[in-house]
Amino acid sequence: MTEKLIFYGSLAYNVVMNKFNIRKWYDRIDQHVLLGALPLRGQFPKKLVLQENVRAVISMNQDFELNYVSLSTEEWHNLGVEFLQLPTKDFVEVPSLDNLHKGVHMMMRIVDQASRQSQPIPNNNNNNDTTTLLPKPSIYVHCKAGRTRSATLVACYLIMAYNLSPESAINFIRDKRPHIYLSSKHEEMIRLFQRSLNLVRSQQNETQKMNYSTTTTIETNENRKIQEPILLIMTIIIFIIFLIILFICINHIDNKYETNYRRFIEQSNRFYKMNESIVSKNCNEYPPLLRKQQMTQLQTDNYFFQ
Repeated sequence: MTEKLIFYGSLAYNVVMNKFNIRKWYDRIDQHVLLGALPLRGQFPKKLVLQENVRAVISMNQDFELNYVSLSTEEWHNLGVEFLQLPTKDFVEVPSLDNLHKGVHMMMRIVDQASRQSQPIPNNNNNNDTTTLLPKPSIYVHCKAGRTRSATLVACYLIMAYNLSPESAINFIRDKRPHIYLSSKHEEMIRLFQRSLNLVRSQQNETQKMNYSTTTTIETNENRKIQEPILLIMTIIIFIIFLIILFICINHIDNKYETNYRRFIEQSNRFYKMNESIVSKNCNEYPPLLRKQQMTQLQTDNYFFQ
């Protein structure tokens, strides 16, 4: 009961601060994210959809904080808005690391979908002839006042989306919405989110390296399977070419040897005939015994040359 009284009292205080223009109900942090207070029933939710092109709402409130004063999940869906509740107790709790990852994951998904939208959406709900353009699809992140619980989630989103340090993310939000308040516990949770994010990224890099190594090994094996038959065929072709060249060389050598041999035989025959003619002529002048010896020698030489 005390918790509800504190909630409604502080909610009334925020309404008064907004009526006197001391605090804005919400502020745009970047082109995709709005950080604000509880979206009260009435025209405000439709204003978010029609003017800010809100396509998702993330609430850090508990159930009793949403009852009666804000839209239900079904009512948001009827407006075409995705709704996610990450309940966190006000004042005494910080958003859990698991809830922060869930919220940031949803925000990054919406941003990724929005980045594929090629053209802004025309907005003619201003009831005049001027055509304005809606912002890119946006996410409305809120708690009760848009100061602490929701600011913690948005800081984690900035770390994820822009690779900011926790301090830079907090200062970035404070420039857009000066009255945010983050205690040391909230800042420590933001730093814890960054460490967990770095760990996840490191594991993803290792996984990508392993996948790349596995893919490279598979491709190398496939290339080897393709290259081995090609290398075998090329080796066979080179061996056949070598045999052809060797055959041509041997044939050429044989022809040359045969030609030289025939030339030698012809010269030998001519020499023999010439020698026979000379010996025959001279033998007529020799005594019969010597002439017989000369003829025998001539026949022996003839046998040798043949």
